Amino acid sequence: MKKRGQVTAFIVIALIILMTGAFFFVYRLQTVKEPEVVPAEFKPIEDYVGSCLKIVAEDAIRLAGINGGYISYPPEVQHNPRSYLAMGPMKEIKLPYWWYEGVEAVPSEDFVKKQIADYVNKQLDECVGDFEDLVMYEIDRKGRAETKITWDDDSVSADVYMPVDVYYKLNRTKIRLSNFKVDIPIRLKKAYEFANYVMEMENNDFFFEKKAIDLLALDPEIPTTDFEFSCSDKVWQLTAIKQKMKRLLQFNLPYVRVKNTGFIEDAYVQNPFGKDSYNESYYWHHYRWLLNKTPAEGLKATFAYDERWPIVMRARPSDGNTLRSRPQKGFDVAKFLCIHVWHFNYDLEFPVKATIVDEAAGGHEDFVWNFAFMVKVDHNEPKREKTATKIFEAQFDYDSTDYCAEPGYEQTIFTRAATPDSEDITGINITYVCGMFSCDMGTTEWLDEGAAAGLTREFPYCVNGIVRARGEGYEDKDVFVTVNEPGDSHMVALRPVTYIDNINIAGYDAKTLKKTDAVGDYLISVADKSNGFESFADKNQKLKLLARDDYSYDVEVYVMDGNDIIGGYKGEWDVYVKDSYDTATFNVLMFDSLTAEEMQDQITNLEANSKKISGPEIE
Repeated sequence: MKKRGQVTAFIVIALIILMTGAFFFVYRLQTVKEPEVVPAEFKPIEDYVGSCLKIVAEDAIRLAGINGGYISYPPEVQHNPRSYLAMGPMKEIKLPYWWYEGVEAVPSEDFVKKQIADYVNKQLDECVGDFEDLVMYEIDRKGRAETKITWDDDSVSADVYMPVDVYYKLNRTKIRLSNFKVDIPIRLKKAYEFANYVMEMENNDFFFEKKAIDLLALDPEIPTTDFEFSCSDKVWQLTAIKQKMKRLLQFNLPYVRVKNTGFIEDAYVQNPFGKDSYNESYYWHHYRWLLNKTPAEGLKATFAYDERWPIVMRARPSDGNTLRSRPQKGFDVAKFLCIHVWHFNYDLEFPVKATIVDEAAGGHEDFVWNFAFMVKVDHNEPKREKTATKIFEAQFDYDSTDYCAEPGYEQTIFTRAATPDSEDITGINITYVCGMFSCDMGTTEWLDEGAAAGLTREFPYCVNGIVRARGEGYEDKDVFVTVNEPGDSHMVALRPVTYIDNINIAGYDAKTLKKTDAVGDYLISVADKSNGFESFADKNQKLKLLARDDYSYDVEVYVMDGNDIIGGYKGEWDVYVKDSYDTATFNVLMFDSLTAEEMQDQITNLEANSKKISGPEIE
């Protein structure tokens, strides 16, 4: 019995040892520890993930560069056709503007890094897949990729946390690999900062607005201010001027150079009128842009406009698409001498594509960063303020009816008069515009038992949308709004106007100042520059004036006999304008009794001579 008990004890001990060993072996397989240095047998896994990471990270960086910091488009870009330059016939090919309609939309560093990280996360998962090519390993992924992007002056780093448990079949060992990193030798940071600075300087210098104004003024086919001794009518078509301006922009903007960027100074320039090297051409003196900061060595900037891109161009005065000079015939011995005089102001809006180029050198790879911005000229002057003009169109799978029916955010629009008493006004029709979509929101009425005038509706999401207010007795008003939160309110102040049906032209002889007949057609221009107001009137068009306040108008009146100027007035008119008037009287100097030389003197000094007679009167 004693022997049998000893044997039993040894058996139990043996079983304990065997079970302990088995448990230790199983524990070794199930407990996964990430090594500080990856063992050689697991390097293929690290290299496999690393090669995928390098490919997708570099793709992400270059995509962000091509698209101005964007890889995917947020709703405020995706659903706002005015916020991007359409680069092709498909709506997916777009370059978001960094400046448009008063909105500065430069993506932040954090935004760009997140765009790259999100792309890496998605594409890395697809690239590594299930590791099906690595047959000597059993691999168990424990989570999706999480990427952090950092950059310095010389490279971009992608640090990825993506835990995978790896079992090597040959030696039956198992480890966890979680952290992967790759450095891409692209100077994204320097390119981004230079692009940012170029945009900042354009907003400060209006460099491209000034170049556009120069092109308008210098091209002989585009009429601005001039005269001609000719009896032939001078007529221009705005469509032809617009096409010419497109060609001028496409040809000339590529010659813009940023000083101190190492561009080739004696590069060939197509120049039929002089020497054909850049440093001996017109562009050397007028198209080199001096920035306050010198960019990093190796960075260059180019600029372009393509005549297939949109452009908005308006001219004043004009008759629709036609621009026409005002001819003036001579008198006496000069009766066969005709003088054609013209002065046109232009509004112009067009996009510019900027490209920052970093050529491969010093261990870093080549890189391109694009961005776009709008250029705006108003009345032949640079302007960086908002405008309600819709420029860009995009093709969507739904129309305004679908867009306006989308669930929105409750907004309140208040309407009042832009007068000293700020009177609340009802009966104003409100239209809501977002890109190519237009929603009729209704008419304003009294709110809160007469406490205010306005309307409350649900407005669909839109960044930089337009609330368009229209009402009888008021000048149309557009207000930019962003609709992305419920409960917001917006004030629209409309300027009251009055229309005068009856216009009397009272003539005074320019020599004797005695009253005389003023027979002929007339053209009246009334402008209040401080309020940005301008109105024209003739026999077929009523005179419009701002109302319910004191105004200071610049007035010009011309009396015409066919194409001949036979009378005129030019002066300032300070007046308080009420809601309604029957008649306005404009006193003018008549030139019938003057010689050609005297008449020319009268026209040249019309403002000074007009002080001899009374100004306009309304009653």
